[in-house]
Amino acid sequence: MHFAIYDVFAQSEFSGNPAAVIRGNKPLSEHDLLTLAQEFNQPETCWYWVENGIPHMFFSTSERL
Repeated sequence: MHFAIYDVFAQSEFSGNPAAVIRGNKPLSEHDLLTLAQEFNQPETCWYWVENGIPHMFFSTSERL
């Protein structure tokens, strides 16, 4: 599993909203993904699988979006 924190919706450096992006090798349960989102503690966390690179799930720290 690899991850990065991105500054999204930014018009200048360090002015956007932070978002965690996690690239995984296999699907995880929704419970595990929510736990990861809580661990990152960012406004939004995106999870995608390496198979097709399409974002599959988005989470806040409290729920799936």
